[in-house]
Amino acid sequence: MSAAGRDEEEVCPSIRISSAIASRTTILGPVLAALFGLLDLLTIPRRTRAFKTGLTHMTIKLTVVVVFVVDFAVRAAQEGAWWQPALI
Repeated sequence: MSAAGRDEEEVCPSIRISSAIASRTTILGPVLAALFGLLDLLTIPRRTRAFKTGLTHMTIKLTVVVVFVVDFAVRAAQEGAWWQPALI
């Protein structure tokens, strides 16, 4: 029985597919955005307030991405339940 109180056979396959797409998009989208953000950050002069703000923004965003990667890894490690939400 899953955490939602249903047997795994009862869950619609489209939910599994959409959940897999959403979890990968949640990770890949911000990583792609971070690459472009890094290119923008490198054009800002060092030792300016704008550079410090950009660096702080990128650090926070990448920290959140790491949390999503850990969450995905925890769910992937669960046998047959990689698509279910996990509690960290």
